[in-house]
Amino acid sequence: MAEFQVADASLRRFNAAVTIIVCIAVVGLAYWCERAYRRWVEHQHPFAAPRARLERARTTYRATGDRRALVTELARGIRG
Repeated sequence: MAEFQVADASLRRFNAAVTIIVCIAVVGLAYWCERAYRRWVEHQHPFAAPRARLERARTTYRATGDRRALVTELARGIRG
């Protein structure tokens, strides 16, 4: 009978490990699907294209503004 108890204890540990792995897999899959769904919904939004253009314009403007500030500062430094 001692053999069955040892086997039963190892089987319980194995079942616990499998349960934890399955739970982690289910939660990870749900998280991945939720992110994919949110990205899909964002792209399907009627204003997705105007939002993308606006974001590109903001990024370009900031980069241009940073370059202008750098050139202005360099010009001030050269003028003395």
